[in-house]
Amino acid sequence: MVEENINEEDEIQVIEQVAQKILDSEMDEIIPIILTASLPFVYVFGELSRVVIGPYTVLLGKREESFDKYISMFEKRKNIRRLMNRIDELSDARRENEKRRKKEAKKNGVEAEGKIYKLLQRLRKFKI
Repeated sequence: MVEENINEEDEIQVIEQVAQKILDSEMDEIIPIILTASLPFVYVFGELSRVVIGPYTVLLGKREESFDKYISMFEKRKNIRRLMNRIDELSDARRENEKRRKKEAKKNGVEAEGKIYKLLQRLRKFKI
């Protein structure tokens, strides 16, 4: 195992970035379930990813040191739990903002956006 010395600040920053990406992709309901199910095996998954994915990081343009740094960071269960907690916090805050926005829209007499409109907005993000 390659042991990396990672600052607490770096861990928090990476966890924040990953949580924000998960929230942006609207996977905030399924990812905590997957993380909870895989929590007992995070160390094994980390070691397997070093063996299976590690050699290809050079081909993909990623530096091998940063790959090992991320893997060693997410091999720790406390960081997985931090990530799950941060996803929950961000998704709760997003839901509260959505409720507040809908309440104000209803109060002002403006109808909230419908499901079809939201679907079209999400589809526009996926430009080929």
